[in-house]
Amino acid sequence: MKISRIVLLIKYSLTEIKRMIHSRAIIPIKIGNRTINDEIIRNTLGFFLIYLFIFVLTSLVLTFFNLDFVSALGASASAIGNIGPAFGDFGPTDTYKSLNSIAKWLLCFCMLLGRLEIFTILVFINSIISKK
Repeated sequence: MKISRIVLLIKYSLTEIKRMIHSRAIIPIKIGNRTINDEIIRNTLGFFLIYLFIFVLTSLVLTFFNLDFVSALGASASAIGNIGPAFGDFGPTDTYKSLNSIAKWLLCFCMLLGRLEIFTILVFINSIISKK
């Protein structure tokens, strides 16, 4: 996930807290000198929720392959975030050779999702499905 999205999510969260305190306040969200419109905020929130859903779903699926929860979380975060070595059983000194083929393919798909962006892959899959 890009830093600009994380910054926007943090600013949005802080703005919502301020709106709870001052219910009638109109507080624009700015990054630099630019005011961010609501559509961009909604798209960013949607992206974050899809990202989080895929991360949690991948972690849960990996636990079905006899992985402990910490190793499943680490492998999922490493794959979708493209962050390098995971933690748990798949740390910097270990490999993924103990996983079965289905789990490896799932992690490969998550690596593609993380590297090429989720929406790009979803558009690609949608174009394949709509041709049929």
